Amino acid sequence: MPYVDGLAVIQMIREKMLVLPEIMPLILLHSSSDDESLRDKCKELGVRYHMVKPISADMLYDTIISIYNSGIHSGTEQPDQKGNENEDKTEEALAAADNPVILIAEDIPMNMMLIKSYIGTILPGAQVLEAVNGQEVIELIRHEHVDLILMDIQMPGMDGLEATRKIREWESRSHNLLRIPIIALTAGASKEEQQEVLSSGMDEFLSKPIVRDDLESTLEKYLAKFDNPRDHFNYVDFLNAMGGDTVMVKKMLMVSMSDMKEKLNDLENAVNKGDARQIASLAHYIKGGALTARYKSMAAMASRMETKAKEGTLDTMEINLKVMRNEWEKVLHEIERYM
Repeated sequence: MPYVDGLAVIQMIREKMLVLPEIMPLILLHSSSDDESLRDKCKELGVRYHMVKPISADMLYDTIISIYNSGIHSGTEQPDQKGNENEDKTEEALAAADNPVILIAEDIPMNMMLIKSYIGTILPGAQVLEAVNGQEVIELIRHEHVDLILMDIQMPGMDGLEATRKIREWESRSHNLLRIPIIALTAGASKEEQQEVLSSGMDEFLSKPIVRDDLESTLEKYLAKFDNPRDHFNYVDFLNAMGGDTVMVKKMLMVSMSDMKEKLNDLENAVNKGDARQIASLAHYIKGGALTARYKSMAAMASRMETKAKEGTLDTMEINLKVMRNEWEKVLHEIERYM
């Protein structure tokens, strides 16, 4: 890099900031032409991870997974007695952090009920807060963490536009606040009203009556950082594929759970043996089953393993398998909700 190279920056982080490798792992990016002195320097500075340019998305993914599964990342320590005592509370806090908080500002009860129903099927883990006017919205966000606001334009007292302007003013004065996405709920669709909505500081608008697919797209756009249970198992999509036959869905899921358990064990044996052909075959099988049953994330992981096995790249297979098993536990957790 110009002015200061990467190794010099790492040295300053280690020596001047006193940040140890166990606290902040670093990944060095370098070209294949770099010599052995680079490796010696990396060892000296505690740089355990490096990637040769050009870097692919798969390389970066595998390296990050390696760091995560090694336990060398910020905040990871061996649990002591006190840590064990607080383990349940910690898990609860982490679970809550994975779920978005959505504030709905709507004064018509039927509309509120409909939107809450949609959110319940799109993001089952989401926490929903309710307000019937702009003043309640402002009070809520001063005392509660909110990740997204669905705001009706016309409400008694303070309307949605005025409430949005006050929120944006408050955010601008409090420089440490993150900007909350605000989505307008409006019965009007004229260009003048749309412009007024955006000028007030709102990010987007949904036309009433609210269409579920439109709401889903909006939530995915603004809440993409949150874990979506439907990526583990999309029950609604699978049910629709089975023609709405809930009995057939349950039968299919029973078969899938038994089959996936067996194939994951077979895959583990193949990984332990380093059998690239068998890994590719089993990963392909798992991918097909996952796509059929709507296990989106699992299908993507299996596809990645299949590709790597066909390329003969087996060095990260144990890590990939561990990640896939973790994903399968999440799938099972979601399936249990419908059995």
